[in-house]
Amino acid sequence: MADVVEQDDDTSSPPLYISYAPDDTGWAEWIAWELDAAGYQVRLDRWERSAGDNAIQRIDAALRGSRVIALLSAAYYEPLRDVVLEWTAVFASGERLIPLRVDDTEPPPLFRALVTPSLVGLDPQEARRVLLRAVVPPRRPHRPPPFPGRLDGAGDAPSRQSGQAPRAEAAPPGDTEPGPPPGWSRGAALLTAVHTYQSQPDVPSAAQSLAALREVLLSPRVGLPAAAIRVLDNPTDPREILDALDATIDRAALGDGTLFFFYVGHGAVSPVSGQLLLSTADSRPHTPHSYLDFAQIRDQIAYSAVSRRLVVLDCCFSGAALDVLAGSGPVPAVIEGSYVMASSAATEVSRAGDRFTAFTGALLEVLADGLPNGPAILDAEALFQGARQICLARGWPVPQRQVRSSGDRIPITTNPWRRAERRPPTDLPEERRHARP
Repeated sequence: MADVVEQDDDTSSPPLYISYAPDDTGWAEWIAWELDAAGYQVRLDRWERSAGDNAIQRIDAALRGSRVIALLSAAYYEPLRDVVLEWTAVFASGERLIPLRVDDTEPPPLFRALVTPSLVGLDPQEARRVLLRAVVPPRRPHRPPPFPGRLDGAGDAPSRQSGQAPRAEAAPPGDTEPGPPPGWSRGAALLTAVHTYQSQPDVPSAAQSLAALREVLLSPRVGLPAAAIRVLDNPTDPREILDALDATIDRAALGDGTLFFFYVGHGAVSPVSGQLLLSTADSRPHTPHSYLDFAQIRDQIAYSAVSRRLVVLDCCFSGAALDVLAGSGPVPAVIEGSYVMASSAATEVSRAGDRFTAFTGALLEVLADGLPNGPAILDAEALFQGARQICLARGWPVPQRQVRSSGDRIPITTNPWRRAERRPPTDLPEERRHARP
């Protein structure tokens, strides 16, 4: 079995009871299905009631210990509807009510003081995001907020007038380490390495690549909390990866954090669909059913409500995971708001390397040394292009990538070269420390 490294698990949420008018049954069933698929406990009377049920007793039992999702519409506000019993009971008990508008009718005064997200006019994906954000309880941040005043005591505190954020001032040159980019402190990562096989050659550099990458994620320049990093070391069953990814997605801050999926190991291509297959320790050559079809990973990530998704695949034929290289089979669902990096083309093997695998080693090199004359913050595109240039210069397989919905602008880390460039190397003679190249 794989060793799942995890800390500080979140407790499970209470059940979600859906309160709706009969005219909105379609909305109720769609919402119930989406929440159930996302792992929530859902109570929908249409799926549970039977002949002879007492409506009042059923409502009382369902509301006990549940949070209530109220689907607000013109039909919901009608005074003779059974739903009046439901939402009045919720208000009386003080339980949390989650209102969602499913038409444009103005809510009555009792509901106007509540924040009421609307699903009206949205496409299915955006409606799913709004729904999942609405049911996530408020959370304390993982990192302390920045100090709003001036550290030197000079001048006035930043203005809050007109709803404008204070203007950031350029930091003076020096040794101060910039803070991590936004998105990581409330994000989550799943790092998977398969290095010891039953029926295939071992890949020792895969384990070392994962360990080094984990250290980078924990560094102050990235700022991912240790409890938010899951490590799968040599999984034997594809379901272990899928289950760990489910838990990682749940950990990420929905709609605000960054989700990072990393895989290193042997890869193969499906002889039927032409799509990428990821190996586990028990995967056998020429036996596709012993592998994990990347399409399942793609579906899980695309289905999530996380707004920024970074996927790195370091294995042979990893380019087969990209939509444009997916083969002659049906086109898979596109992962929106994402950046997918592949270590090689769909028909090309990847290089294992001695200490690190070639592609991950190139990424680690850019993360450690930065990009000369590059931006202060390295985004996904800058990181990929830096690693690609390293691979090209060394004659290694040429990495591939796929970008969706501004995924290329996902911030990764501060550029260490900009900081190192300001600091003269201590091993040079004094007259060379300040010389310009």
